[in-house]
Amino acid sequence: VTEDSIREGLRRTTWPCRLEQVLRDPPVVIDVAHNPAGARQLAAQIDRAVYVVGVSMDKDAAAMLAAWAPGAE
Repeated sequence: VTEDSIREGLRRTTWPCRLEQVLRDPPVVIDVAHNPAGARQLAAQIDRAVYVVGVSMDKDAAAMLAAWAPGAE
């Protein structure tokens, strides 16, 4: 496998529902953050947002909401 083919593969790789912008006006982004670390990473990428959240009962919802709270409207 050549370095060029690796670079091309990475360039073409998509991660559906990972910081995926699905609408531009108004801007709507979806992300499947499902743990506190993922929530923190999402919050680090977005300055201010209205979050619509659904969390499974086996997830740490309180920690995820705490990660988003500073930037939530």
